[in-house]
Order: sequence, then structure tokens, then C-alpha cells
Amino acid sequence: MATHATDTEYRGADILPALSEQLKLIFSLDDAPATLDEWVEMTVMLLREDDITVDLDALCTDDSSWNTARIGETTHHFHCVLDAIVVPFLVDELDEIAIRATSPLTGSIVELQVTHDEMISTPEEAVVSIGVATDTTEPDADALISEIAYERFCPYTNAFPSRTEYEQWAEETDAETMAISTDEAYELARALDRAVHDE
Repeated sequence: MATHATDTEYRGADILPALSEQLKLIFSLDDAPATLDEWVEMTVMLLREDDITVDLDALCTDDSSWNTARIGETTHHFHCVLDAIVVPFLVDELDEIAIRATSPLTGSIVELQVTHDEMISTPEEAVVSIGVATDTTEPDADALISEIAYERFCPYTNAFPSRTEYEQWAEETDAETMAISTDEAYELARALDRAVHDE
């Protein structure tokens, strides 16, 4: 079990060059983001351009998804595990959510207990993947960022119980991907919320 507490400043990891170029392509960016903090800034810019309010209704949900989050007495299914992690930052009165993320490779479960102040992951060596399909093309000019993310980004944002399992999945997946620790995933979700709300 690993506990990830909040930090005062977000310093995003470097994005692998091939993935960076794919992010530039699918989101029609002027420049390829070199780090996750640069990607956060670009994402917020696109959300504002599309006049999208980031709240629970804006998150990518899918009743068939393997990522579930218990919010109060209700279980929600999230297409993207990062969306589940960001929930506590969007709901002030929510003390904690319990996330069960299923590895797309083996069906192994990663459990995440997330609050405003920390995230506890089990197993502690779990990682989160970020990726974009290798055969993707530039989207239509009028496509919303939420639609693009749901179709081309979210399917490759998963949790794995170990980096070894992620690497096995990555070898079999037709996508440019990278793995980050659950600590980094927590800080990424927190940074997205802060950037969106200008904190």
C-alpha cells in the first residue's frame, strides 16, 4: 500500500517523444507537449476554447468500463482512470472515493482510495498508463476535446498492478504509451483541477 500526499507545485514528467507527437496530432496542437505540465496547460486551453465546464457531468463515463468509483452510495463507471482520480477535487463535500481499476491485460485489480489530500494505492507498485492509438488521424476541425479524448485517449489510460504488467500490455497494444506512477497520476489529476479553476 502506498500513500501519495499533495505537493505544493506540480512538476510533470517528460512525455516520450512518440507519444508527444500523437498528442499534438489528436488535439491539433501548435506544439508537441514535452512534459505533463505542458500538456495540462494545453488541455486547459482547449477546454476553454470549447467552453467546457469541468464537473462530474463532463467526465468520461461508460457503463461498460472496467474503472469504477464509489461516490457516496452510487457506483460510477469511468472510461478513463484519471477521470476517476480527479473526482474528489471537483466535489468539495466528498471526503473520499474508492476506485477499483481493472488491468486490461489480466483483469487484476488496482484499488485507489482518493481524497483531497492524498491517494492510497494497492498494490503500492501500481502504475497508470497514458497513450494514443498509433493509427490515429487528425480529428475534424469541429470536434470537441471531450469527444477526441473519449475516443482516442481514454482507452489507453488504465491502471496496472505493476510496471511489468503494463509493459506486457504496451507490447501488445497498437498505441504510443508511457507509464507513470500512481503518485504522478494523482498529482496530474490535481494539477488539471487547479489549472481549470485557476488555483
